[in-house]
Order: sequence, then C-alpha cells, then structure tokens
Amino acid sequence: MKKQITTIVATLSLFIAMAAIGFAGLGTKLTADIPFDFAVNGKTLAAGKYDVTNGAAPGSLIIRNQDTKAAATVLVRKEDAKQIGKALLTFRRYGAQYFLGSVNDGQHVSEVSKSNAERKAARGADNLANNELKPEIVTINATVGQ
Repeated sequence: MKKQITTIVATLSLFIAMAAIGFAGLGTKLTADIPFDFAVNGKTLAAGKYDVTNGAAPGSLIIRNQDTKAAATVLVRKEDAKQIGKALLTFRRYGAQYFLGSVNDGQHVSEVSKSNAERKAARGADNLANNELKPEIVTINATVGQ
C-alpha cells in the first residue's frame, strides 16, 4: 500500500512538472524560409530556413539556421497579437540591410528592439540632417510546429 502511494505521488509530481514546462511556453517553434541575409542583435545571419524558439531566459528568442546551425539570441517584448492566426516574421529594411523586427506566432507578437547597427542604418551614411529614415517593412510567412 505504501509503495502504491509513493508511485502515485511520484507520477503526479512528474505530470505537474511537465505541465509547468508546457505553460512556460517551451516547445513552441516557428519555421520560416528567409530569402535574404539579416541582422539580429548585432549578428548577421545568412539567408536560409530558420527555426525560432523561446530562449532559456524569460523574454528571449533563439533564431537558428536549420542547415548551418548558426544562431542568435535576442530579448523581446511580448504583446497580444492584433490579428490572431497568422504566423509571421517581420523585418525592417534600410537599403540592402534587413533587421528582425518582430515574431508573430498567431497569438503573441514578440517585438525586437532596434540595435545600434539598425539605428546607424536608419540614420543613413549620407543623411546630413541626422533624421531617421523610415524602414520598408518586409513580412515572411512562418509555420507553427513542434
């Protein structure tokens, strides 16, 4: 009888721990084919097929190339998605430079802050007035999967 109670308690503890991990958002992954080189958190990543997953730290994402395994981690600010159901990666483009702007999993939007390199690109090399250039917004469809 004592052994059965111990087994039940151990099993329930395992289920509770796994549920807590699931509610923390771990395991959710977006996949997207990005046709251009882009920068994330000061690191340039080559065009290719990428997975985007939650990072170990709260409010962080990991962007990893499926072929080369090159990766970058970035801190994000999460908000509720205005339009639910469409998974997208949004990039801000200045000339030929692309910067990751946000990741939308269909329910939440994770906003990426501008890096120093992006702020420099926004000022432009020949922008004497030092006014920020408006970026072109480029969206790439993504798929949600495990």
